[in-house]
Amino acid sequence: MDRLQDEDIAPADIDTLIITHFDADHVGGIVTADNQLTFPNAGYVLLQDAWDFWSNEAIVAKWPPFLTANARKVLPLLQGRVQVVEPGAEFLPGCQLIPAPGHRPGHTAIAMASAGQTLFHLADVAGHPVLMEHPA
Repeated sequence: MDRLQDEDIAPADIDTLIITHFDADHVGGIVTADNQLTFPNAGYVLLQDAWDFWSNEAIVAKWPPFLTANARKVLPLLQGRVQVVEPGAEFLPGCQLIPAPGHRPGHTAIAMASAGQTLFHLADVAGHPVLMEHPA
């Protein structure tokens, strides 16, 4: 939040957030201490695979609570505000979600294309430098 404030961006100015996975360092800041959404005007974008997994209580119930707590806290607040997209579908001009399985169920990377170039945001695909040196 400090970085947004440094740029004079208020939480209400944010209109879209992309959820790559439900670890605390990725979704922990989107819910306030009083269980409200931090970004009151934002829509949220989530990959279909992630939605199918995390919104299925029969599946989530089999996982340890420390891995499911964030999704259980966040998903109910997103009802009516989440855009669930298929892999590769363009949800904003030049933006696509790409399945990046392995880190967490439904883990997602983001492809952003503009002016003939594409940037990939990997969102914890490689969580340790050794994975970049020796990808096996």
